[in-house]
Amino acid sequence: MFGVCDPEPRAEGGWSVTRRETIAAVRSAAQDAAAAGELPIFLAELERVRVEAVLAIAAPREERSAVKGSGRVLSVDEAAARLGRSRWWIYRHKATLPITRFPTGGFGFDERRLERWIENRTKDRTNHDPFTSTT
Repeated sequence: MFGVCDPEPRAEGGWSVTRRETIAAVRSAAQDAAAAGELPIFLAELERVRVEAVLAIAAPREERSAVKGSGRVLSVDEAAARLGRSRWWIYRHKATLPITRFPTGGFGFDERRLERWIENRTKDRTNHDPFTSTT
């Protein structure tokens, strides 16, 4: 119905049976959605899944490992409380803070990365005393 042919498996590294079955199931679900008059909704959900997969692959390796093996992800309000700043300060300085992007486009703050950021900022300030002369 949709004019898409099945991909031919290659001699080595071809599609697994599971992938072929999954693609066949998606194709069947698209046909069912079209028959029920719900094809646009189905395609929107399918596109969302595709975009999430692309974003997961496109994320820098550090971010992907941080999301998988990290602790809690803090909200803007929680990060503001942790830093002793307002939420507006957080938004204004977002580019300098260790944020974690979500596939949905939102962001949060990985608790461990934020702690490391605080530690590094604290070390920088204790190592640099503007009132002490080096001459």
